[in-house]
Amino acid sequence: AASAANATGLEEIVVTARRREEKLQTVPITITAFTAADLVEKNITSAQDLTVFVPSLIMNNNAGFGRGYSLRGQTASLGAGPAVVAYFAEVPLVNGQTGSGTFQGGTGPGLFYDLANVQVLNGPQGTLFGRNTTGGAVLFTPQKPTNDFEGYGQVTLGSYNWHEFEGAVNVPIVGDKVLLRLSGDVSMRDGYTKDVGTFFPGKDYDNRNFWAFRGSLVLRPTDYLENYTIFSSLYRDENGPGSSITALNPNGEILAAYGVAASNYLTAQLARGPRETELNSPQIDKEWDYGVVNITRLDLNDTFSIKNIAAYQVDKNSANLTDFDGTPFVVQDLFAPKGEPWAAASQQYSEELQFNGKALDDRLTYTVGGYLEYSSPTNRPEFDVAEPTPVAPGVFLPIFVVAQSGSTQRSQAVYGQATYDLSGLWDGLEGLKLTGGYRYTWDYRSDFSNIYIPTFGNICAEKAGAAPNCTLASSGNFHAPTWTAGLDYQILPETLLHA
Repeated sequence: AASAANATGLEEIVVTARRREEKLQTVPITITAFTAADLVEKNITSAQDLTVFVPSLIMNNNAGFGRGYSLRGQTASLGAGPAVVAYFAEVPLVNGQTGSGTFQGGTGPGLFYDLANVQVLNGPQGTLFGRNTTGGAVLFTPQKPTNDFEGYGQVTLGSYNWHEFEGAVNVPIVGDKVLLRLSGDVSMRDGYTKDVGTFFPGKDYDNRNFWAFRGSLVLRPTDYLENYTIFSSLYRDENGPGSSITALNPNGEILAAYGVAASNYLTAQLARGPRETELNSPQIDKEWDYGVVNITRLDLNDTFSIKNIAAYQVDKNSANLTDFDGTPFVVQDLFAPKGEPWAAASQQYSEELQFNGKALDDRLTYTVGGYLEYSSPTNRPEFDVAEPTPVAPGVFLPIFVVAQSGSTQRSQAVYGQATYDLSGLWDGLEGLKLTGGYRYTWDYRSDFSNIYIPTFGNICAEKAGAAPNCTLASSGNFHAPTWTAGLDYQILPETLLHA
């Protein structure tokens, strides 16, 4: 992504913020870009690391709801789509129906290796990218197979028995015709939080244990046709976070249900500190993500090309089954589903057809296309939520609430954007360009939830009736336009003004 320094002494970074390769200093978008060397030098291995270097970028770790990126205050909310979408090889990553996916959501391990660059785009990205977003986009560009036999390997050893291997090998099977690249990242580390209770004595939390692999194949049967396929997979099996309580609400349900015992426990927890805890429900943080992306590009001539981007992704996760209250009491505990290997699983198909070209003596550069995305759950996830419920004045009974939910979504759009170099009208306008874009999106969403309490004869927790007939369901169609207009002026090679 980086070339030799230019005459000004500044490193030239190539970005794809407008779906084509351009020098960063000529793109009228607020971008923070990291080359492959930057990622190593700054030790960026997760989304949390990105937040240190990108203005206004934060991670929303709200338990299970709207987890993901936030830019300029724009973030996901419960029941709504993400305001910032992560892309891998030009494809929006599926974030799972529960919002807890990490690799596919572009926020966790198994993604930050063997990358050509990472680009963070601030502001609405609605007229050129697959998903329509109000906050921005985070672009992950993997290293593409090259025509050289090369590779790298890196071994990391550290505290808490941390051992990790990352590497890649590039093989030109047939010079410039068939190119293969294989890469992987395997990391294991003991947790730094211990359980000192009676339910899971000695168990370590906040550990690391994942295996990530990626394979890329480039086929160029002719000079004007290229087919690029990427397969990626991540399997993660960890013990989850070692949460602990730090205070008690005097009017909360813990004191109401457990009284003096809760107060004594808080005193003991504060004395031993946050790296020791005592939990009563199993911490399960498992994930299996895999997907395939195929990009086919046909260059009809020097000024017109057709690109097709198709992808299929699967996200399976345990929904971070956890002890939300961080105590050995039954307050808010999320347990594993019954008879399901995964608490939540979803799949996503996406298809994008894109036309790129130049006209009017190359002064007009344009991109038009269409986008289709469909995602749905592949199982009916069920969660057992344990919490105390009053059965009489001052009397609380630990009960289980069974919750099932899912969401099916479809997004369709047509879009177009063009940039015109105004210098062709008059020499005094050298460096001045006008950009306009328009998109129309049609979205469909269908949601269901089924929450009932087996302890009380499967009484529904949300409305009258008997389970499973108490399912709440809703669906809707939505459509709206999105537009953009901009004017940018390249005063000097290193200075760009844009509005």
